[in-house]
Amino acid sequence: MRIFIDTSVFIRHYYGSNKAVRILDYALNEEEAITSPNVIEETFFKLLYMETERIFGKTGKYALKDKFRKEK
Repeated sequence: MRIFIDTSVFIRHYYGSNKAVRILDYALNEEEAITSPNVIEETFFKLLYMETERIFGKTGKYALKDKFRKEK
């Protein structure tokens, strides 16, 4: 059986969720795990946003841009 892995599983895995680890382990070792380029792109964007907010304490889509603009 093919199991589609969505963004939320990757995000939760990154932040150490045991449930996400078990889901990925099962999908990769017992079944056929699949995803899409759009999911990878969305995962990257969400992680970038969430980590920027965590590190710099800012919200909004321009937080990272503002950080690099100030360093020039």
